[in-house]
Amino acid sequence: MVQCVNGLRQLGKEKALATLREHIRLNGISGDPGEEQKLLLVCRLLFVNPDGWKYPRIGHPSPDVDWNVADKFPFFPIALSDGVPFLLLNGSMSGGWTSDTGSACVNLCGHFSIITNDLPQTGYKKAAQDLINSEAFRRLYINPERSGANG
Repeated sequence: MVQCVNGLRQLGKEKALATLREHIRLNGISGDPGEEQKLLLVCRLLFVNPDGWKYPRIGHPSPDVDWNVADKFPFFPIALSDGVPFLLLNGSMSGGWTSDTGSACVNLCGHFSIITNDLPQTGYKKAAQDLINSEAFRRLYINPERSGANG
């Protein structure tokens, strides 16, 4: 994901948006929850939302999280540790329809600034250790034994 975001950032805002829209058009991702969620994650890392990113309406997070703690992660379901992104969930349990689609997010990003610096491409191990040793991470999961976060 880091290489993808950095590559898009280097294209500049308009070309990055055009590339994301072309990806949507060519791959017909509408309705594919996995592909939709990937776009939502890329947008969170690529564009600066001046109002902050809210958890997308994609279903209940798996594993269960304490929302008071999850709100401490501005890009949730992603955590940035030393600038390195980490996905905090295994997935989400969903059903029904949502307006939080990848294409809606890409359109929304047309109003935002693109990030100004590349994401780090080194230091992953230290960033991971810093994340798992953080108080917020230790308190995030309601049932840590089922999250995979313990060990």
